[in-house]
Amino acid sequence: MSSQVRVDFQLLFQEHARIGEKVQLSENIEQALIQMKCPFPIQSQQILYLDCIKLFPIVQWLVKKVIETRTETGDQIRAFSEFEFGKEYELPSETSYMQTKKIGLDYLKSTFSRYNASRQYRVSSKRQSKVRKDRSEEEERVMRTLLEYGHGHLYTMALLSKREKEENPIGASLPTANEPSQEQEKAAQAKRQQDTMMKGMAAIKGEAARVEGSVVSEYVGLASAEIIKQGEEYTKAKEEVSQITSETEKKVYGEQQHQKFLAKISAQIEQQTTVLAESKAKHDQLLKQVEVYQKQYEQCTTESTSLQQKIADLLKQETPENASILAELRALVALRESLKSQLNEFKGNCKDQKAFWDSEVAKLAELNKVPDEVRGREALINQTYEKDKAKLQRINDVLKQKTRAIALTKRKIDEIPSKRELQQYARQFVEVYEQMALKYTETKQYFTNYNTLRDTKSFLEKEDQILKSIRDNYPNVMKTKAGKQKFLESLDTILASVEQNLEKAKQKLEEEKKKRDEMDTKYQSLIEKERSYYKAAKDFQEECKKTEQLTQKLEEIQQS
Repeated sequence: MSSQVRVDFQLLFQEHARIGEKVQLSENIEQALIQMKCPFPIQSQQILYLDCIKLFPIVQWLVKKVIETRTETGDQIRAFSEFEFGKEYELPSETSYMQTKKIGLDYLKSTFSRYNASRQYRVSSKRQSKVRKDRSEEEERVMRTLLEYGHGHLYTMALLSKREKEENPIGASLPTANEPSQEQEKAAQAKRQQDTMMKGMAAIKGEAARVEGSVVSEYVGLASAEIIKQGEEYTKAKEEVSQITSETEKKVYGEQQHQKFLAKISAQIEQQTTVLAESKAKHDQLLKQVEVYQKQYEQCTTESTSLQQKIADLLKQETPENASILAELRALVALRESLKSQLNEFKGNCKDQKAFWDSEVAKLAELNKVPDEVRGREALINQTYEKDKAKLQRINDVLKQKTRAIALTKRKIDEIPSKRELQQYARQFVEVYEQMALKYTETKQYFTNYNTLRDTKSFLEKEDQILKSIRDNYPNVMKTKAGKQKFLESLDTILASVEQNLEKAKQKLEEEKKKRDEMDTKYQSLIEKERSYYKAAKDFQEECKKTEQLTQKLEEIQQS
């Protein structure tokens, strides 16, 4: 959306939509506004029946949100649109720039290719073998190479400057008047040397202008030993540097690992010390409890041993003669213990009851101290309370009856629709009627269209069959006169049947026109009835308003 809020709803609008579709559309709009966090609450029925008072601030809020979003994302959208425009179209300035750019690039390529080193001459094989044997003449080889690539003048200039430096070192005397003649002699000498070299060369073209690898290897082979030596020294130095760096990295990495390990061990030691202190405290507490339990155990063991000793002594005194007496004695002892416990319980119960009754007696004593006036007043209050309570009960019963009656009348009132509800129902019925009429006319059009097309198809098929029969029978019929006569008669019968069908179709058309005229007259009469109905309804509403106004005036007069 224009406000950059994603809402997944189908908001398809149709001009002649059904009521269910309109309700669904309004509910979808409501859910969309909730997801957009609209500050103005609205319900679907307000959207459905166009409550403009509620819809106007929502429309204002939506417009403001769209404007704010466009101000925020305007630059981004503009850049994106320019980028998309640049994909398909070009400005005149861009086209001219691209043309000039292409021309400039072509010119640069031609310039680079024009001034590349190209071999123009090559030393003959005999001369080349001679030169290769005499490897000491380095200047001659350089001169020959420059001549092969068409740059012999550079070597001549360098040779002249070198000889001039050798003949006139720094601090020598200034040049004399005969110096130009010496320069001319040197130039002539260099020219002669160049001409002698050119005699042993031949012009070349095409692939032969490429430099051979043997020539390059020849020049490189002159200092191959030094190159190999420097290469070995470079590799040795590189290995030493890599070894030193690896050792330093190992040392640094080992120190870091050692520090991390020490920090980890120290943290573990601190953790274990705290655990040890906690366990020591728990151990001391448990030792104290064990000592207490040990003392109790020793005391119990001493008592049990003494009791066991006494029981053993009594058992030793037991004989078959006094066994019955001892059994009676044990029963009596058990009875005594039970009675003793019951006595203790009875004493406790007696004490509780005594305290309870003492408190009750104290309360009664306090009540007895109240004077007679207060007692009379309390009795009067109790009597009035009972009366008011009975009266309240009667009032509650009456109130219940009244509330039931009120609820029943409200229910009856709710069953009768109000004017607004009747207007809504009427509007909905009108919409339903319009929808049904539209659907009916549409379906009727489909049916009529189908019937006409079917009739057209049947006529065309008949026509096709007649033409096919004429085409098939025409060559055979035209051979004899009798066949021609029969053919003409059959054509006459076909023409008569076609005219009959045409007459039937015209009659049917006339009947349909008559029906249409009758329906138009009925429609016009119904329109007149509708107008009279609306007029009567309007008059009735005006009379109702007048009666309401008169009743209000009558009530005001009665009240005054």
